Amino acid sequence: MGCALAAVGFTMARLCCGTSVDVEYPCPRMLPPLQDGETFKASLAYEPYFYVGVALSALSRAREVTAALERKFEGLIAGISTVEKEDLEMLNHLSGRRREYLQLRFRSVGELSTVKGQLKPLIERTQAAMRAGDGMGDEVSTAADFLRLLLLLVLLLLLLLQLLLLALLALRARVAVLGYSA
Repeated sequence: MGCALAAVGFTMARLCCGTSVDVEYPCPRMLPPLQDGETFKASLAYEPYFYVGVALSALSRAREVTAALERKFEGLIAGISTVEKEDLEMLNHLSGRRREYLQLRFRSVGELSTVKGQLKPLIERTQAAMRAGDGMGDEVSTAADFLRLLLLLVLLLLLLLQLLLLALLALRARVAVLGYSA
């Protein structure tokens, strides 16, 4: 079964190509046209993948998480690697801050769907806990801590200004008592 990609002038056919004895990867076959109207075949093997975010509190345990995923989904996961990417949902994401993700690679889309379906409830529970701010969150608690610190600094500055004003009033009163005119 092929589908035409008119925008680029390619036709693609889905197939599986064996890169080793027992492993078959999804492999689109592309038939790009040449200038003289002829076409040639090109097949590109790839591993479907998705990313799983690693909480800041679990960064030190990323190897443990990787080992647990490999044990639980043995035979389904082709490989796991740690990748740094920008998270557009992070606070202040435009500053260039990056976040670590685990990239889970698979031999087929079916294996990807199986693992994703089993991980989805766990990921949703973790995200709910992060939003609730029970200590499992990373950016949520960091932002709240930053705002508390900022508020504390503002209150401290107001207190210092009030003490300075009281000292100036006391100095003025002392000058008035001594009979000096200002």
